[in-house]
Parts: sequence; structure tokens; C-alpha cells
Amino acid sequence: SKVPHPLSFAVHTWLVTNKKGKIARWDCGIIMGKPEQSWGYVYMDILPKATAGMNKYLHKAEPRFESGLVGKIEGKKDSIAEKIIQFIEKYAKNYPYKNEYKLYPGPNSNTFIKWILNHFPDSGLKLPRNAFGKGYKGIKK
Repeated sequence: SKVPHPLSFAVHTWLVTNKKGKIARWDCGIIMGKPEQSWGYVYMDILPKATAGMNKYLHKAEPRFESGLVGKIEGKKDSIAEKIIQFIEKYAKNYPYKNEYKLYPGPNSNTFIKWILNHFPDSGLKLPRNAFGKGYKGIKK
């Protein structure tokens, strides 16, 4: 979804996983309060809905930007989808920049998602051009 005003030309990306009907949303960002499942700036289920967009304004909970689907992978046992879910569940807490967050040039939410995607180049998933932070120079595999 778009980033809050005045940077609404950029996007904030996250991943949604569905493991046997258990849906989880994986985000990286700065929020008030800490959800139960968090590691630095990495969060699982920061928002109640997996598809909820971001606030349009930093100081207001509403209105929200609509979210849009950038890509999707489906699969069964031993598929790339299953491997990505296993990777996220096992290694998201080890994200190298989990304790750093800068809107620009990164590391930020898009750096986090790019870090995951770098481990799965055959997934075919690509971040949009306005996902600033995806090209953060310090990104590690």
C-alpha cells in the first residue's frame, strides 16, 4: 500500500502467508506499541487484517490507503511457496536490519521483503519500482 502523506508516492510492502488456513501478515516498520510477535522492527500480525492498507496520515488511524496485490505464489508440499513460509517463520527474527529502520534509503519495509525474496530468486516475485529501500546498498542475503 502507499506510504502515509507526504510520501504517498512510495509503497510499503508486506507478505501474507497462508499455512494450512493459518493466515499471518509479516511487516517491518515503526509502530506505537509492540505486538506479541515482534523482533526489533519486524512484526507478525501487526494489523488485524492481512490485507489492511496503511494510514493515509501518520497521526490518524483513518482513513486508510487501499492495499493491492503485487504478486502471489501458491503451492503444496515442497513447493517454493511452502519453502518461503518456512524461511519466514524460521528466519524473520534474524533479519540483519531488524533493529534499524530509515524511510530512505533504507533499511525499511521494502528492504525486509527484498531480503526474503533474495533467498528465492526463482519465485518470480518482484517489488514495484516505487518500493524505495528495495535497493538498499547494505542488503545482505
